[in-house]
Amino acid sequence: VRWKFAVLGTDGELFVGTVVNDLEPLLNSQLLETKIEVLKNAGLIITDTNMNPECIQWLIQFCSDHSIPCIIEPVSIPKAKKLAEMDLSNLFLVTPNEVELSSIQSIASEPGLKGMINALLARGVQHVWLRQGENGSTIYDKNSHFSLHAPAVNVIDTTGAGDAALAGWVHGFVHEKSTIDKIRYGHTLAALVLQQKGTIVKGLTAEKLEEEVNRLFPN
Repeated sequence: VRWKFAVLGTDGELFVGTVVNDLEPLLNSQLLETKIEVLKNAGLIITDTNMNPECIQWLIQFCSDHSIPCIIEPVSIPKAKKLAEMDLSNLFLVTPNEVELSSIQSIASEPGLKGMINALLARGVQHVWLRQGENGSTIYDKNSHFSLHAPAVNVIDTTGAGDAALAGWVHGFVHEKSTIDKIRYGHTLAALVLQQKGTIVKGLTAEKLEEEVNRLFPN
């Protein structure tokens, strides 16, 4: 049974929230070991930090051993701290916002956001997608970075926008789009979610998403 409760502020931002999932303790590495043949066929594996650290570490290592891109969504400041002491070698992508980024740190870093990003890259993370809300986002790797502004929209509810951004990015990934195009898909899907109550964009199709991308990012 999963219970989720959230209270939003007048600006549509999350004010306080809680989630309880009785199934989380049952999802462990022993269970994953029984699903290895299924996991080996994955083209991409995504996890968040709701799972216990041992289970997350197992997935990171499994993906590294089998050359499967692994993505971690940090979820929140307290849960992001689970990543601080983990071996993140060959982790394909992590998607923190600014405050979650500071929670992931396990070693002293240079001052500022770039210093913390460099520290993550030094730990073996291949890509860091820094989310900065209305200021857009940037994907960093050891050799380059790609930034994109966020489209101006009327924010109704921020719930699910981060997950929508990742879903949009994955849509671009599976269609072998460029890095900047992946971010465009992410920003576009997040913008659609921000402008409504609830997290499901009804009637959304790949064609409609493409139309929205071209409308919000015509160049």
